[in-house]
Amino acid sequence: MLKNNLMQLGLSEKEASVYLAALQLGVSTVQKIALEARINRATTYVIIESLSKKGLMSDVEKDGKTYYSAEDPANLTRLLQKQKKEIDDKEKTLQLMLEELNVLYRTTGDRPVVRFFEGVEGTKTIRSELFKMKSKQTYGTTILDELYKAFPKHDEEMTKKRIKKGIESKVIYTSSQGKVADATSKSKLREARFVPYEFFGDTGTSITIFDNKISIMTYKNRPGGILIEDKNIAEFMKKLFELAWEGSSKYNK
Repeated sequence: MLKNNLMQLGLSEKEASVYLAALQLGVSTVQKIALEARINRATTYVIIESLSKKGLMSDVEKDGKTYYSAEDPANLTRLLQKQKKEIDDKEKTLQLMLEELNVLYRTTGDRPVVRFFEGVEGTKTIRSELFKMKSKQTYGTTILDELYKAFPKHDEEMTKKRIKKGIESKVIYTSSQGKVADATSKSKLREARFVPYEFFGDTGTSITIFDNKISIMTYKNRPGGILIEDKNIAEFMKKLFELAWEGSSKYNK
């Protein structure tokens, strides 16, 4: 237990073994320390030198022979303070670097950005991304049963806001209740096509494509979602959507 605790403070496994052996033996020869720590003698010399630099061991000459002993365990506090200072210094360095690193990160356009969101609040965050879009067109699929179960005020909170911002919606939807009379509506800036519920109704998942982003949200079991930002992936998903759109025409005659 003590050995593991010492390792958590930053000592290596062998350093912890040698230090504990030295504490138990008191002033002793390297041979006895090596035997107690169960480490070969040559390695023990190296470990003692390392511990001495950390202020945890010292040596003394007696009758022409070198003896070693562990220093006061209170010195471990200094070791911890040193590590804390090193971490603080690294944190300061990182803060100075972050701005430049972020500039490099943002200018690398070929890297997809994927963000994960959990719970209903997570899906709300994803939905809010819609109103940050630069274009005025969305493409998507939705399951009305799950949508209104998760967001009973969807029309008030999303549709009205979308209309106000002039964002048009092209959506493939399904519902266990069948077609919705005003699904396609010029006043709501929405063009919609119905597909039978068995196509994807039991997945509880919706997809929306806008700008260079794709949101994938699930409302069943553990609600949550993914937001992917990548131009090529978004273009590919739009083409898949158009294929599905054409395929859905037979259910909307």
